[in-house]
Amino acid sequence: MANQDAIAQTLRLNGEDHAVVGVLPDTFHFTLLGRVDVWRPLMFTPEQITNRRPRGLVAVGRLRDGRSVEQGRGELVALADQLSKTYPDTNARRGVRVIPLADEVRFHHDLGFIVPVMFAMVGCVLLIACVNVTNIMLARTSARRQEMAIRLALGASRARLVQQWLVEHVLLFVVASAAGAAIAVYGADWITHSIPVNNRQYLRNYAVLSVDRVVVAFALGIGALCGAVFGWLPAWNGARADVNADLRDGSARSTASRGGTRLRSVLVVSEVALALAVLIGAGLLVQSAHNITHVNVGFNQARLLTFQLSLDAQRYAEPADIRGFTGRLMQALAQHPGVAGAAAGTLVPFSGFGNGAELFIDGEPDTKPADTPIAALNHVTGGYCSLMGLRIVRGRAITDTDVAEGQKIALVNETLAARFLGGREAVGRRLRLGRDSSDVWTVVGVTADVKNYETIDSAEPQVHIPFAQQPRRTMTIVVRTLGSPDNLAPAARAAVTVVDPAEPVAGIATMDELIKRVTGPYETIGTFVAVLGAVTLLLAGVGVYGVVSYTFAQRTREIGIRMALGARRVDVAILVLKQIRLLLGAAFAPGLALAFALGHTLKAVLFGVTPTDFRLYGAMALLLTTVAVLAALVPARRAARIDPMRALRYD
Repeated sequence: MANQDAIAQTLRLNGEDHAVVGVLPDTFHFTLLGRVDVWRPLMFTPEQITNRRPRGLVAVGRLRDGRSVEQGRGELVALADQLSKTYPDTNARRGVRVIPLADEVRFHHDLGFIVPVMFAMVGCVLLIACVNVTNIMLARTSARRQEMAIRLALGASRARLVQQWLVEHVLLFVVASAAGAAIAVYGADWITHSIPVNNRQYLRNYAVLSVDRVVVAFALGIGALCGAVFGWLPAWNGARADVNADLRDGSARSTASRGGTRLRSVLVVSEVALALAVLIGAGLLVQSAHNITHVNVGFNQARLLTFQLSLDAQRYAEPADIRGFTGRLMQALAQHPGVAGAAAGTLVPFSGFGNGAELFIDGEPDTKPADTPIAALNHVTGGYCSLMGLRIVRGRAITDTDVAEGQKIALVNETLAARFLGGREAVGRRLRLGRDSSDVWTVVGVTADVKNYETIDSAEPQVHIPFAQQPRRTMTIVVRTLGSPDNLAPAARAAVTVVDPAEPVAGIATMDELIKRVTGPYETIGTFVAVLGAVTLLLAGVGVYGVVSYTFAQRTREIGIRMALGARRVDVAILVLKQIRLLLGAAFAPGLALAFALGHTLKAVLFGVTPTDFRLYGAMALLLTTVAVLAALVPARRAARIDPMRALRYD
C-alpha cells in the first residue's frame, strides 16, 4: 500500500519537482553505483547535446539475442573511429572501452583482480595442510606394517588394503572439511564485518557471505578429493607390507625404511618451500596495505568534519546570494566553541565531488580540444589552505582579502607548475580555465600535491581559485574541530538550519571516515593475508615438528649407542638441529624461486614495495627458520634426555 501511495507523488530535488513513476524493490542493488535512493532520467539540454568537449560517459547496454560481446565491441569501436574522423578537434584519440558488466563489477568494485591471487594462496595453505596429514598417515603405515602383514597372511588382497587406507584417509578429510565448514560460518561473518560499511554497498549482496548448502557441498567435495589424491601415498606404502619379514618382527614397533624416511623428508621440504612462498607473498600484500593506509595525503586529516550542500537554484540564482549564504554559514560554524575553523571547497579530498576545466596558458596558442590538458578545479573560501594544512611551496595562499571585485588569482599545485608553468617560474604566470572563458587568472602561489580520490593515485594538475570570485551552489564544507569531529555533526546541521532551514545536509562524515572508505578494502585484504600467513607458519611448524619427532623416535637405539660411547646431550641436540638445517637448506631455494614468481604476479597490485624486496625476503626466511627451530626444540630436548640403558634395551 505504501508503494502504491508513492506513485504520482512529487519529490523536490535540487530545486526541481520530479513526479514518482515507480518504486524499486528493497532487494534491488546495482553494485556499480552503491546505494542509490532516487533514480531520474539522464536528460541533456540542447547546449549539452551540441557541446562535444565533455569526454566521459558510462553506459550499460544489453546485447541482442545471438550477439556476442566481441561483436558489440567491434561496432562501438568502429563508431568511435568514425567520430574521430568526423570531429577531429574533439574526438581525436578518443576511444571506447567495452567490457561485460560482470567483469566491471568483479575487477573494479570487488577488487576482483586480487581474488585469483588470494585463491592461489588459500590453495597453497590447503596443500600444506594436506602434506602434513599425509606425513602423519605415512608414519602410521610404518607403525601398522605388522597389522597389514597379518591381514595379508589371512587372505586380504593388496587392493583391499589400498581401499582400506583410502577410505580412512577420505573419511578423515571429509570430517575435517565438515568441521571447517562449521567454523567458516564465523569466518564469513568476520570477513563481512571487517569490510567498512560504506564499501559494502559496492559489493555484491552487500558483502554478506552465507555458508549455504552449496558452500558446504563444495567443502565436502574438496575434502573428499584431497583425501583421495593425497591418500594414495599412505595407501601404496601400507599395502607394500612384507608378510615374512614383518611377521618375523615380534616387536610392537617397526623400523621405518630409508625410502619412507626420505619420502617424508621430501614432503616436509615441499611444505616448507610452499610456506616460504606464501609468507613472502602475504608479506608483500600486508606491506602494500600498510603503505596505502599510511601514505602522505598532502594535508592534515586530523579532526576534520565534512558535509555537502547543494543550494536551491531558484533561491540562490545570483553569485551574491551564494556568497552571502556561504559567509553566514562560516560565521555560524565559527561561533561554536568546539570549532577551530571552517571553510568551503568544491573539490575537498576524498569527498567524491569535483570537476575539471580545460587549461590554457595565457600568451600561448590554444590547443585543440583533444590535446587540451584538464586541470582539477577547486573553488575555495579564504582560509581553506591553512584549515586543511596545505603546504605552500611558493608564493601565498588564498585569503579572505581575495574578494569578488579583486584581481582574479589562482593557486596551482606542484605537478601543474612543473608540467606547464616552468616550475619555479610559476608565480606570476596567467591562466585561462575553460575554452569559452575570457577570465584570466594570475598564479600567486604553488601548493604541494594532495590526494583527491585514492591514496594510490599519482598527482594530477590542480588549480585552486577563490570561491568569492567564482561561487558554486554545490560545495563541501570542512570543519576543523578542537575535539572529536563525530561530536560536532549535530552542531554542523544546526548551523545550516540557522542560515537556511530549507537546505538539506548530505554526506556528513569525518575525513578519517572518508579516507577509510578508500583504504578499507586494502586493509581487509592485508588482514586476511596476515591470518593466512599465521596459519601457514603454524602448519609449517607442525610439519617440521612431526617429521623430526618421528625420525628421532625411530633412532632411539642409535642415540642410546652414541651416548653410551661418550656422546654428550648437546651433541644429540646438535644432531637434531643439523637435520633442521638440511631440511631448510633444501626448501629455501625452491621456496625463494616460487616467491620470486609470486611477487612478479602480484606486481600490478603492490604499492610502495617491489616484488623483489630482499629485506622482506630475508625477514620471512628468518621468521620461518625461527619457527622451524622452535618446533624442533621439543624433539631435540627429548632426544637429548634419552637414558642410554633404556635405549639399549629398546627393541
